Amino acid sequence: MVISGKIETARRLRYWPAVVVLCLGLLFSFFLYSIVVEREETANQAGFVNYANIIAASFQRELDQDVGVLKSIGGLHASSEDVERHEFRHFVEELLTSHDNIQALEWVPLVKGNQRAQFVEMARAEGLAAFRFTELDEKGRIIAASSRKEYFPVFFVEPMEGNERALGFDMASDPVRLEALKIARDTGQMITTAKVIPVQEKEDQFGVLICMPVYGEDSDHDTVEDLRDNLEGFFLGVFEIDDLVQESMEAVSQKGINFVLVDENAPPQNRVLAHYRINVEKIGVLNGDGENILESASVKWKTSLNIPGRLWSLYFYQSPYYLGSYSVRTAWIVIAAGLPFTLLLAGYIFTTLRNTARVEGLFKELKRTNLDLEKEMAQRKQADEKMRKAKVELEMKNEELEAFMYMAAHDLRTPIVSIHGFFELLNRTLNDQLDEKQKWVMDRISANLHHFDHLLGDLVEFSRVSDDSVERDDMDIGPVIRRVLEENSATIEALNANIRTGDKLPPVHFNATRLYQVFSNLISNSLRFSREGVAPEVEIGLGGE
Repeated sequence: MVISGKIETARRLRYWPAVVVLCLGLLFSFFLYSIVVEREETANQAGFVNYANIIAASFQRELDQDVGVLKSIGGLHASSEDVERHEFRHFVEELLTSHDNIQALEWVPLVKGNQRAQFVEMARAEGLAAFRFTELDEKGRIIAASSRKEYFPVFFVEPMEGNERALGFDMASDPVRLEALKIARDTGQMITTAKVIPVQEKEDQFGVLICMPVYGEDSDHDTVEDLRDNLEGFFLGVFEIDDLVQESMEAVSQKGINFVLVDENAPPQNRVLAHYRINVEKIGVLNGDGENILESASVKWKTSLNIPGRLWSLYFYQSPYYLGSYSVRTAWIVIAAGLPFTLLLAGYIFTTLRNTARVEGLFKELKRTNLDLEKEMAQRKQADEKMRKAKVELEMKNEELEAFMYMAAHDLRTPIVSIHGFFELLNRTLNDQLDEKQKWVMDRISANLHHFDHLLGDLVEFSRVSDDSVERDDMDIGPVIRRVLEENSATIEALNANIRTGDKLPPVHFNATRLYQVFSNLISNSLRFSREGVAPEVEIGLGGE
C-alpha cells in the first residue's frame, strides 16, 4: 500500500509543470489585463475630460454672447437719452434672430408707488390699451398687481408674439426676481436670477433672467445710495434653460456624454437647472433625477461657468453609449489572446508530459518484456540442453539396443539355421511316407521357419526407433492380411475362428515388415485372448465414412 501510494503521488507530481505554467499564465494575463484596463481608463478619462471641456466652452460661449446682447442694448441707452419703443424693437430684432435661446429682451423701468396710475395712462396713450401692472397669484394666473412702494413693470418686450403675458408684469411681485434686481441695483453689475418659471411659459418650463441695471448718465455712482437714487430701470434677458442647453450642444458633436447643469448658489432643492441625457428628448429635471446623479459616483468631471452674479457648474458623466463607442477594449483582447495561449501552452506541456509518461511506461514494459524473454530464452536454453542430453542418451541407448538386437539376432539365427537344416533332412527322408495333411503341416513348419529367419533379419531394423531411413512403399493391405492368416491357419482351425476380410481395403504408404507385424499382432492377440468355449469372430475392414 505504501509503494502504490508513492507511485500515485509521483504520477500526480509529474504534471505539476503544466499546472504551474497554467497558473502563471493566468496570473500574467490578468496582470496585463489590469495594466491595460488602467491605461484605457486613463485615456478614456482624458478623452472624456477633453470633450467635457469642449461642451463647457460651448456653454460659456453662448452665455458670453447672451451677456454681450444685454451690453449692446446698454450701449443703445447710452447713445440715446430716451429710448423709444420702436427704437428698442428695431435694435433687438436682429439680435433675436441670431440668438434662438433668448426667450425675450425687456425694458423694466423703476416706477414709484405714487406714479403707478400716471405710468399706466402714459402706456395706454402709446397704444397699449390694455396695459396694467400685473402679478401672478398662487395658481399662476395673471391678476392686478398689489400696491407697493416701487414697481418694476415690463414695459418693452421683444418679440411681442408669445410674450404678451409678460407685458406689465411687476418684477417686484416675485421674491426671486426682486432679489436679483436689488443686487444688480446695489452693485451696478449684471445679475442672474435663480431658476424661475417665466410669466409667458408653462409650469414645467424653467428659465433664468439676466438683469443689467441702468442709471442716469449724469448721476454719481460712488455709493450704494447713489446707485439706488439714480436707478432708472433694468434691461432684462429672459433665457429658457432648455433652449440654452440645445443651442450650446448644437455646436458640439455628441459622443455619448451626459451632464447636469447646476446653480451652486441656489438652495439644494433648486440647484439643478437641467439634466442633459443623450437620446432623451426631455432636457429639464424630472423627479430629482439630476440630484440622484450628483449624489452618485457616476460623475467623472466637473467644471464651472462664468455667468453674471452666480456660480454655475457642469457635472459630466458617461452614458452607456459613450462606453460602447469609446472603450477600446484592448484589455479584453489581451484576455482573449492570453487565456487561449496559456491554455494551449499548458495543454502542450501536459500532453508532452503525458506522452513522456507513456513512453516511460512503454520503455518499462519493454524492459520487463525483454527480461521475460531473456528468462524464457534461458529456460529454453536449459530445455534445449536437456533435450540435447536426452537425445545423446537416447542415441546411446539406441546404439546399445542395436548392438544387443544384432547380437540376439545372430545368436538366435544359429539354432534356427540348424533346426531348418534338420527339418529339411527330415522332410526329404519322410516325404514319400507322409499323406497330404502331414505334407501340408510340414510345409507350414517350413514357411514359419523361413518367416522366423526373416524376422530375425529385420530385428535390427525394428530396434532403430529414431531412424528415419526406414523404407516406405505404396502397398495393398490384402496380401499382407492373407499372409498373416495363412501363418495362423492352424490356430484358426483349432479355435474354429471366423475371420472376415472386407472387399475394399485401401492402399497404404508404409514399411512392409512393420505393416505385417501390426496385423500379425492384431490377429494373433484377437485369437489368443478370445473367451473360452466361444468361437472367435474377427472382421477386418475399413471403418468410418
